[in-house]
Amino acid sequence: MESTTVTLSVDIGEQTTVAVAAVGHRRSPVLFGATTSTPSAVTLPPDADGGERVVVDDVRSALGGAVGDVRAAAVLLRRVADAAETFAGTVTGLVLTAPPAWGPRRHALLRQAAASAGLPAPTIVAAPVAAAAYAHTVEPVPDSGCVLVCDIGVTEANMSLVQHTGGGWQLLSTIPMPATGAQALARALVEHLPVPVPDGSDVDSGAPAAVQAALAQLADNGRAAVVLPDPHPPILLTHADLEQPAARMRQQILAAADEAMAAADIDPEHLAAIVALGDTAALIGAGDALQGRFALAPVPLSAPALARADGALTSYQPGPATAAGTATGARLRVRHLAAVVLPSVAAGVLAIQDITDTQYLLPHNLTYTTDDYAKITAYFNMPQYAVAAMLTTFAAIAGGRFAAAALLRDDHTDNRPGYHATRAGRLLAFTAAIGLAVAGLFGLLADAIFGGSPELAPDFLTPTLAAAAPAAAVAVTVGLVAPLIPALRDKPWTDPLHHPVTAMLLAAAGIAGMQAAWNGLPFDAPIPYDLVVIIGGRGGAALLGVAVALTLTRRRAAATALAAVLGLGFAIVHVPSNDSILITLYLIATAAWWIRQAVTVALLAVPDNLLKRLLGS
Repeated sequence: MESTTVTLSVDIGEQTTVAVAAVGHRRSPVLFGATTSTPSAVTLPPDADGGERVVVDDVRSALGGAVGDVRAAAVLLRRVADAAETFAGTVTGLVLTAPPAWGPRRHALLRQAAASAGLPAPTIVAAPVAAAAYAHTVEPVPDSGCVLVCDIGVTEANMSLVQHTGGGWQLLSTIPMPATGAQALARALVEHLPVPVPDGSDVDSGAPAAVQAALAQLADNGRAAVVLPDPHPPILLTHADLEQPAARMRQQILAAADEAMAAADIDPEHLAAIVALGDTAALIGAGDALQGRFALAPVPLSAPALARADGALTSYQPGPATAAGTATGARLRVRHLAAVVLPSVAAGVLAIQDITDTQYLLPHNLTYTTDDYAKITAYFNMPQYAVAAMLTTFAAIAGGRFAAAALLRDDHTDNRPGYHATRAGRLLAFTAAIGLAVAGLFGLLADAIFGGSPELAPDFLTPTLAAAAPAAAVAVTVGLVAPLIPALRDKPWTDPLHHPVTAMLLAAAGIAGMQAAWNGLPFDAPIPYDLVVIIGGRGGAALLGVAVALTLTRRRAAATALAAVLGLGFAIVHVPSNDSILITLYLIATAAWWIRQAVTVALLAVPDNLLKRLLGS
């Protein structure tokens, strides 16, 4: 008899667990009696010392906690495998989903649990990747297209961005949404019920639990009775009662979506699909809100509860690769090259324009007297030249950041967290130092062209180094310190150092336009000078204001409002005497950006539960 492979895909949820079994190419949901789900709760037998039985209500939380007890997960996996083997046969392959925040430590615990349950070594797929792979079977996602996954559970909720690559899927970013789960909705509804009700001290008792139990009926029937503890009578709950807390949650969801897009450095036009998972997502209209923001309808899911398990099975690839997308995790992409090439080109344009204009304005019979040096100081746009030097440093750091991220990603793929961290950090620090050195060469070049007497000549070196110093200092510090911190071993600590390329290009274009408004174009063109003054001057100042706004914030709403204010303000105050001040403001904004990103990297080392307590989440 010919043997057939049996692959079991298990999705351990907060309250229930579902599974899909593939016998050859035929898939079937695993049945537990008459249902397709089983509670994510187990009862552990007494230990060898004769202790009492232990009831674990949430297996996933027990596995993901600080202790990481694998016994409950092993019992649950064995229960699922027994149910699958009744109709599919012996399990020969295993796929498990995991929350996106889980790294190598908890993946290793999942593997231990599978081994304790007598199951094969599992392939572990991040839950957003599994959801994206399932959506791909419904509506195909083009290569390099991205899927926005909004997954709202009972206590956990995440917004993730997943990219479809030639070799599978790659998780680009995940933003937690701690205040949008079913429990949070229940608590919010308790506060807005028409009559005051008692609240239990436990999240699983009292009014929140009663409201949470009614939410499932509300999704099906449009109304539900909330049974409250005596002596309070039942209260009828309708969709109208949801509107106020749901509106707040939708705003949080949209903010998380914008943050996920910004963290992944993905433009909205690359978004190919939206997936909204969870009963709470449907209740509060998460899919409709995301459709309104991105003009893209969520993918219709025929079996939402099985989406992650089925999608994980789809992304499963037997063979050397242990997870979807690992073969292409470090592939060089156009946007990585753009972060290096475009700032370098912009720096060259700004530097050449500044030097050429100054040489054109200076008299040909320059005698390098005190008055002549004063002319150099007046004609040479030092802030513009400093920006040019700074952009070369940004380009060097971008190249080092990509190379370091590739090394860290390989470590994560090979389940060797931190193996290449020191090399990655040194590479980042080295490229930052090279960038700072190139910025210094810019200063020496200007000094060689216009310099002379040290007492009279302008100081070209200090401004160029000062402009590049914040970025170089942060990159060197992160590169040398991050590999020494154990908490950062499984964290993408290079990702926050990706400076927004769009802001750099807008700033360069704006500065070049402002310079052309007063000194003219460097080439003959049939364009009236008045038009150059208006478009290059006012328009360039507006572009610089927008660049400052995009540098200060990446949140869509805040960036839009700030860009409108600064763009208009910069255009209004644009005069020759103010241009240097406006460019200096951009330099200050970039320095603030690098300081903020250094703090972001530092926060990655803070445990999630401690950070939540500090922030009062």
